[in-house]
Amino acid sequence: MSEDRQTLDYQVQIRRLNEIIDSWGAAVHSFRLDDPGSFSEEIKLSARGAGAPSVVVGDAVGAELGRPGCDSHAVVLTTTNLELVSDGLVRCVGPDFDEVGPQDHLPLAQIVVLAHEPEQVFDPFELDSTQYLANRLQGYMARTVPGRLWVRASREIIENGFRLRTLGFALLAAYLMDFSQALKAEVILVTGPPEKVKELGPIAAEARVLSGQHRKLTLIENGTYECEDLNCEDCDERDTCDSLRDVYVRYRKRGRG
Repeated sequence: MSEDRQTLDYQVQIRRLNEIIDSWGAAVHSFRLDDPGSFSEEIKLSARGAGAPSVVVGDAVGAELGRPGCDSHAVVLTTTNLELVSDGLVRCVGPDFDEVGPQDHLPLAQIVVLAHEPEQVFDPFELDSTQYLANRLQGYMARTVPGRLWVRASREIIENGFRLRTLGFALLAAYLMDFSQALKAEVILVTGPPEKVKELGPIAAEARVLSGQHRKLTLIENGTYECEDLNCEDCDERDTCDSLRDVYVRYRKRGRG
């Protein structure tokens, strides 16, 4: 992967993200990493690759978010504009882990925003993989496909105080632990209502296109997108294109090289 892709700056998407979150007003609950008691002593975050696998199945499941059939967005946005990132902030919208049960199939949007100096370069694979907290939190399990995240939290850790803000704090801690070049980190977690999760879909989809993770859509010179495939009905990327409804998508004409 080229260095240009490693150093993408998502200022446009972050500005739009902040505008959307701000427009939700009182629905947004904000927490800071330095708040007293913010990161529960009962939650131990393992270093990358040092923890044991955590399997949460059957009666052990206390809550799950973003399962297949529900909207799910997971993305990391980086920028060199320090003013766009509120360091140590976790913003949560929607039902919390202790307010739902395993039968409640809630959507999920998880967005991590990092600020860094212009000369710093992130490894894109590690940058993406950190957000899944693989084997780093006992009682928390994540399954992933590109751009989507399906998580389960055990009854035990929820009873011990695991909340959305705790997940947010764990993500902040993980990124600060894994990436010394990150100057600021912020996390947004949205579990509903579904229309709010959908509203964040175009931002996540644009980030996938810009980073080259979308297999068919590409950004062209005039700031629009074009697709190499004309068959929308059978396309497995149709959901991503649908979520970009606010962005002009130009389809390549037949016979064009």
